[in-house]
Amino acid sequence: MKRTLIIILVSTSIVFVVGQAFGAGATFKLLAPAEEMFTSQSRVLIIAVIEGETDAKRVEILDNGKTAGYAELKNNTMVYVATLSKGKHELVLAASGVRRRSIRVFFGKQDDYNYHVKLEPDYCETCHSQASRGIYKGAFSQTGLCAECHDPVDRGKFVHGPVAVGACTPCHDPHGSRNENYLVTASRQLCLNCHSQSVSQNHTENRRNANCVECHDPHSSEEAYLLR
Repeated sequence: MKRTLIIILVSTSIVFVVGQAFGAGATFKLLAPAEEMFTSQSRVLIIAVIEGETDAKRVEILDNGKTAGYAELKNNTMVYVATLSKGKHELVLAASGVRRRSIRVFFGKQDDYNYHVKLEPDYCETCHSQASRGIYKGAFSQTGLCAECHDPVDRGKFVHGPVAVGACTPCHDPHGSRNENYLVTASRQLCLNCHSQSVSQNHTENRRNANCVECHDPHSSEEAYLLR
């Protein structure tokens, strides 16, 4: 009996790994809403682009396990306005041949969430010039777009890598965030996402886990190591 049990467990593991390796290759890239969004409005705009090969024609949107509606795919892009009741919602995007994507949205009191722009269909063309055609991919320079409202941050002698290549979104969420300056995660952790080398870790520990931006400018500086 023990021998049979071991064989069954090994077989099950193999099936699981194979299923993961040869599952759907296409994925949803979420453009809106922001992750774990808190909203005071019942209507939430969902925009996602399918990356990879798929013959899907529409996307099913599930709300807490039940079908809420469908969105047609245009240029591999879906747009859907979900109407929510008060409380927590686990929204799931599902399409044939595409890995499912979950989105957590909370409709109600928003104590610590800040919106960058209003996530309503009429406001999309502020940043996405072809939104009316169902195209939300960024065919623009992030720094050029951001500089329309924000002062340039690449004027120093030494420029941080993401800023130098015109990439704002690795650090800032353009839709909204619960972190200051719309950061995608807490400031210190954000730095360590890239600067995870042992020398960086030791430096952080020696500085008693101080916030990195207290000494380093995250955009540019006249001093080496982006010191302030």
